[in-house]
Amino acid sequence: MFQPHFLLILIIRLILKISFDSKILRDTCENYETAIEEFGVDSALILFRRLSDIEGATNFSDIGIGHSIIKQEKKNQIIINYYFNKDESQYLTFEIPENNKLIRDFESKQIITRIKLIEIQL
Repeated sequence: MFQPHFLLILIIRLILKISFDSKILRDTCENYETAIEEFGVDSALILFRRLSDIEGATNFSDIGIGHSIIKQEKKNQIIINYYFNKDESQYLTFEIPENNKLIRDFESKQIITRIKLIEIQL
């Protein structure tokens, strides 16, 4: 039988980890009032719904709503836009940490387990 601490470590590894590029982005994503001040009620609700989808994922391919495209490839990282809708007017921009395998095979989104939010466009 597994030890409790081993199960906790296993559960933590099965969650898509989100970090933030700045304190302002973190505050916006963690506080409804800040998000409403920044984007208005309707857009803030959309933001929190999408963040909930992302937080419920185990890897990037598990995010069921929306689509993503590579915005920029740097030497050892990828910048992607995750679009909320088909007209691509609302999106989050993420930096994918250094991972040479990922850069060669972005379509293998199951290996993306860490992302950094660097921009919100609503």
